[in-house]
Amino acid sequence: MLKKTLIGATAIALVIAAGTGAFADTKDKKIALSNNYAGNSWRQAMLKSYDAVTKKAVADGVVAAADVFTTSENQVTEQAAQIQNLILQGYDAIVINAASPDALNGPIKQACDAGIIVVSFDGIVTEPCAWRVVVDFKDMGEKEVEFLNGRLPKGGNLLEIRGLAGTSIDQSIHDGITAGVAKYPQFKIVGSVNGDWAEDVAQKAVSGVLPCGGGVEHLQSRFG
Repeated sequence: MLKKTLIGATAIALVIAAGTGAFADTKDKKIALSNNYAGNSWRQAMLKSYDAVTKKAVADGVVAAADVFTTSENQVTEQAAQIQNLILQGYDAIVINAASPDALNGPIKQACDAGIIVVSFDGIVTEPCAWRVVVDFKDMGEKEVEFLNGRLPKGGNLLEIRGLAGTSIDQSIHDGITAGVAKYPQFKIVGSVNGDWAEDVAQKAVSGVLPCGGGVEHLQSRFG
């Protein structure tokens, strides 16, 4: 599903950048991927999917360039500077997986004002000029609790292992889990840690919490 979301976001960026519809000439257009993180398996798979699709597009003359720019550690300031550099480099469209839903709105508005098409996906942004390709992550979070209810009808105390701090995805999934716990009150979230959707990071975070007790009976986790 997330692979299709990335490809869909890229396709939308190309169509809009062409300016005259789905069958317009895009062979001179340059598109960039601004990616805020690459430290888990989903992001690595995402980058491989983007590379496979866009390499073929460049080889077939669909676009002139489709470059990838990844920040080091989910840093808003670094990604903001990256977007500003992409504006200066003359890209026609930017596909962005954002470190924050709102902290990047300034440089994204600058890109739009420069005539650049911006399409956010996965980690979406709230700037109105940007397009958004959205997955219902809140529903996903709520369904996780529904699954637990089916397996553990008596409920219990939960430790929530969250994803990348500050991203729209993490907040949406958390909101869904909160809604699910409200629906099934036999469950109680007694603590949370950030696992960055990476198994090694999550294991380290959990190991620092479990010895403290707190009555944790079940782990609610999500990995990339």
